[in-house]
Amino acid sequence: MFRIGRIGVPGSFANSQRLVQKLQIPYNLVRHNSSQSTPFKGEVPLEKYLTVQLMAARKSRDTFRTNVLRTVIGELQTEQKLLSTQQGVTTEKLEQSALKSVRKAITKRRAAAAEYRTSQLADAAETEDQEAAFLETLLPKQLDRDQLRDTVQQIYSAAIKDGTFVSEEPSDVQTILKVITERVEDVHGKGSVSKGDIASIMMPLLQKDGFMKQSDKKSK
Repeated sequence: MFRIGRIGVPGSFANSQRLVQKLQIPYNLVRHNSSQSTPFKGEVPLEKYLTVQLMAARKSRDTFRTNVLRTVIGELQTEQKLLSTQQGVTTEKLEQSALKSVRKAITKRRAAAAEYRTSQLADAAETEDQEAAFLETLLPKQLDRDQLRDTVQQIYSAAIKDGTFVSEEPSDVQTILKVITERVEDVHGKGSVSKGDIASIMMPLLQKDGFMKQSDKKSK
């Protein structure tokens, strides 16, 4: 599927400055050179982080990164606006949706590059790959299964030793999973792990250590 045309967030560098004020982005975060972007770590919402990167790209007159970021921010804002109209939407769900939106943009560009190559359009394919590669540098690298298992087991063992879960009810599995997920993300950044993958690694450990009642085991 070929992508024709781009939507984006129009505006000048002055408009970006006003947007920073509107989004309440700490001024000290607006300091990255567009060629030296640090991956998203979750210190601020993803949209704010991308806006910082957009400002830096515009300031350095980096047309390539400016265009990619404008497009992705526009797509993200459209999805966020639709999601925010739903009942029961939390800040956490909005942030998860934002991360998925950027990863979807990467996947879309990789797929487009493959189709362009099939059609012997090497230059177009290279552009798509370059955009995907750039977006990947903005997000934390996702852990593979073995890396995630090792990290989860180390964090869980440390939490058991320091008594983190002693006061929790045996059946309060969701609280335990939340703590483990937050600690993994503290180390590797938000978006680097799948909560479902963490749960699948943790469940056998929780059962073995008696944190789940028999009724909980049957319901899983």
